[in-house]
Amino acid sequence: MTASIAIPSSFSGYRKYDSFNLFVFSRSEDGKGHFLLRKKHLTSDFQHLRGKFANNEPSVILALAKKFVRHTGGLFCSENFKYFGKDNPVLIDSGSVIIENCPTSQRPSKAPTPAVDDISRLVCESPYFFQDASNTATYFIEIPMLDLERLEEFAESRELSHRFRYFTMEEMLGPKSEQISRKLKEILSENFELHAYMDKYITNNDVIENNESYALICCEMFLKSYMLHGLHYSFFKKHGESWRFYKAYERELPSEEDLKKLKGIIIPGSSFSAYNANVDWYQGLFELIRKVHDYHPKINLLGICFGSQIIAQALGGKVERMPRDFINGGEILKIKPEFYELPFVKSSKLDAAKQLVIAQAHNDHIVELPAAAKLYASSENTNVEIYTINNNILGIQGHPDYNEVMIVRSNYRKNNLNVRNYNRYEEESIKSKFPVGLTQEEMLKICYHFLKQQQL
Repeated sequence: MTASIAIPSSFSGYRKYDSFNLFVFSRSEDGKGHFLLRKKHLTSDFQHLRGKFANNEPSVILALAKKFVRHTGGLFCSENFKYFGKDNPVLIDSGSVIIENCPTSQRPSKAPTPAVDDISRLVCESPYFFQDASNTATYFIEIPMLDLERLEEFAESRELSHRFRYFTMEEMLGPKSEQISRKLKEILSENFELHAYMDKYITNNDVIENNESYALICCEMFLKSYMLHGLHYSFFKKHGESWRFYKAYERELPSEEDLKKLKGIIIPGSSFSAYNANVDWYQGLFELIRKVHDYHPKINLLGICFGSQIIAQALGGKVERMPRDFINGGEILKIKPEFYELPFVKSSKLDAAKQLVIAQAHNDHIVELPAAAKLYASSENTNVEIYTINNNILGIQGHPDYNEVMIVRSNYRKNNLNVRNYNRYEEESIKSKFPVGLTQEEMLKICYHFLKQQQL
């Protein structure tokens, strides 16, 4: 039945998520998917992970990962699977098993904890993702088949009162579903498209039809976590798409064969300066940008903050240090009317009368654009905010990928602050730095429709 289900057009559209689901599953020897559900107490029902997302975290993937670790004690970190796998588990080394109690405090740590980072990785690398006309993002991660008795024994020894059990789709909805939470049964029985998706791709392991490829090129060597992946994949990655993470600072860049398959590339922000002649790995990045410009007009190249600067520098423009302090807040964009006539902007269906405000975090700026570039937006402090080159290169000086929380927490970490009441600090900082709220959704729509556009 499910093999004939068409993939809804809503799978590929932009969505601003306000809630999420996470289903963890393992495959049996015949390839069938079995859903791993959890209950906290003996008297409670088995359930999956679900939650709300209201911009209280930088991305929905990070919010999901934190809540999952908080609910499972970090037991499902990949490093633990060798101890609890059903096939050939190794002797449990209690001191090496990763256990975490992710705090509910909003105070940012220097980096995500190992378990939070690992769950973020598993979500980012999974090809399975469901969205429909609602604003709920449903993620799926596959893990090895676990020995649940062994897992629960260990959990009890560490005073973690979790209970786990595998269920098939039929068991979750069939006559013996009395152990399943009412909410989960409602979700599966009322959302036909989600039910069909889970049957098709998780239970039956059908081949994924979509095979579009994208690249995220990291230029920040100090980034040791999956924060950047989670940030951009939350906004842009869809069902079945292949996204690869490259480390430009390790001279890891798309090959010529990779470029033939890519539909889009993102070069995000970095603490480096595009004009620094002493950065030896820039040469390869410059060559990549020029290749896309000269020989690959079907690749959509998006530069954000540093990314927009390095693209301009590589193609004959000029970047310099700003004659003022680091900009860290929101900027109102002064947009030229013709910007709204660009095809990808039209697809975004923006209200041209609405003021656009974008997050900023930079102290370099573009002072001279490449000859072929067209300037579409500026701001009070930055002349070049948005530009295009040909139809396939878009540079944005600000951070459409940052919300208010991301800016405030980055500033907190950068300055090694330590305030007693962090939640109050964050609330007051947002009011101070963003007297006019960000229009992040509108900016992300622009980026999304640019990346997904089909170049002729």
